[in-house]
Amino acid sequence: GKALSEERAKFTEEYAKLEKQFNDARREHMKAVVSLRQAERQLAREKEKGKEQIAQKQKDFDTHMDKYKARMKGVEQERNMLL
Repeated sequence: GKALSEERAKFTEEYAKLEKQFNDARREHMKAVVSLRQAERQLAREKEKGKEQIAQKQKDFDTHMDKYKARMKGVEQERNMLL
């Protein structure tokens, strides 16, 4: 009777504690997963931004080089006319 119901109450309480711990752990795991996914998305955005910046720098460099080459060609032609 009494001993059995006390034992049952003890197990019920222990089960409730374990269930709460499990739910807390699952909630923390889900937070970690969400956080990881956010970090992955942020990293992907930063990587893409970096690629775009590199491409723009290369384009700017190429434009400047083309201008300098044209200027050099002009200077060379002027020099040849003077000789």
